[in-house]
Amino acid sequence: MKNLNEEDLQFLKELAHKRKTQEKDRCADPVYWMIQDEKNVFTDDGEYTVFFDDDGNGEIYNTYNNCGKEQLNELKEYMIDNCDITYDEVEEIKGIHDNNSLFNFIEWHDIDINSRRFTREYFISYSSGPFLTKKAAKQHLKDNYYHYSKNARTYGLVGWRNPEFERLMEIVEKFDEGELIC
Repeated sequence: MKNLNEEDLQFLKELAHKRKTQEKDRCADPVYWMIQDEKNVFTDDGEYTVFFDDDGNGEIYNTYNNCGKEQLNELKEYMIDNCDITYDEVEEIKGIHDNNSLFNFIEWHDIDINSRRFTREYFISYSSGPFLTKKAAKQHLKDNYYHYSKNARTYGLVGWRNPEFERLMEIVEKFDEGELIC
């Protein structure tokens, strides 16, 4: 213990206490946390649709994120202003009040609008690495929210059959047991 100073020992004591008293999200010990996030995976038979402006760069409407009437009305206005449609079709668009009806209209009338189908998939982000406490993972998300989707969350994983990690956590957690005998 010659190489550990008081600050090091205090850190280990606090870490041990946090690990022993934290919620474990129904995971067995030893638990560690990662960040789980979502991403769009574009496929021909995707569950959701995204519409882009004429040059294909700006997103106009996304059926995963935008489900309100205001966003639907913005898409309808965009179609009226930018798509080659007749007066009768304009009146029909104005009477549409839900995604399915609008999609059916676009398909039925073969409206030329940039769109792609996608599915949302969960993934574990490995860019930040593992966290030894859930509190540290939550703080990372709070401090770095702009790197993740709005649905990113902490995700508990188990160091099952990982003898090095298991042994390390056993040693760390001994620092919460009072006096150390060397």
